[in-house]
Amino acid sequence: MNAWTMKTFTRPEYIYQPNRLVRRVFSKGRNRRGEEIVELPWKLSLEVDSSEIIGWSIACTGIFEMPVVEAMFRLVDGSDTVLDVGANIGYMTAVALSAGANNVISFEPHPVLFGRLLRNVQRWDKEPRFAGRVNVRNEAIDSEKGHATLFVRKDYFAGNQGIATLEARMDKTAYDEIEVTTATLDSVINGAGGPVGMLKIDIEGHEFQAFKGASDSLRKGLIRDIIYECLEGADSEVSKLLASYGYSIFGLRSSLTGPVLLGAMDGGRLPLGEHNLVATCEPDRFRKRMSPRGYKCLSRAARSSDLRESQDSHSKLR
Repeated sequence: MNAWTMKTFTRPEYIYQPNRLVRRVFSKGRNRRGEEIVELPWKLSLEVDSSEIIGWSIACTGIFEMPVVEAMFRLVDGSDTVLDVGANIGYMTAVALSAGANNVISFEPHPVLFGRLLRNVQRWDKEPRFAGRVNVRNEAIDSEKGHATLFVRKDYFAGNQGIATLEARMDKTAYDEIEVTTATLDSVINGAGGPVGMLKIDIEGHEFQAFKGASDSLRKGLIRDIIYECLEGADSEVSKLLASYGYSIFGLRSSLTGPVLLGAMDGGRLPLGEHNLVATCEPDRFRKRMSPRGYKCLSRAARSSDLRESQDSHSKLR
């Protein structure tokens, strides 16, 4: 077994889910097939396109972006509203639901991906434990409300359907352009009628513009935890903006024994290959929630307990 194979099969996704490892080993590799329905570790089904990288990863292990998934399972409370900005097909929306979120508002501007997101949510709505807890919006989040151009790389999108962006591109011949409707985070949060427990945002380099449209919410501390993607750590303009509103910035990665905090980012870049960050206005809560070893998102006992607590919580709310 070579080093790459060893590294692949000793990932937490397989160590904590040996049944998936067995299937992977004895299937002699998984063919990328196209559209299919897969079951996530939390007994929730998801329509994916397994011919592209995100769908294929989910189909193989049920997990995509382990540090983000684990952080959501640990940080989301049963009374929380969660915003999933750049929802793609709804995987992180499914994570938020499984983690116990009271409701999720999911934003996806690309028409094909939005169609798959909508079908997934319609499927979940048939289950009493999830019915009516997701609101999907075919919109992009920007600094202003109105319309913008979504740039979709022609030669890459089929293999990676998570790379569409509102960031302007010079070589327009390489991109398809789609006019989309935009909203601001301030308008969304005002419309939600209360604070947001978690914001997960992944919009391919347009995060700074999105946060410019959240100045009121950030100033008032209406977003408790923010998960975003960035390679520059505290050096990025996004991290500096969030820090200016009083947020503490942490790097996040996974290991075999559980999540690893890279510490409060007080300067410098993240280690090579790490790109997941959390900004929080409650750093003590964050450290406490993230400190236990293991993976809550892959613990069968924790999943069963969370599901019972979530059902009890939501029945009381109703």
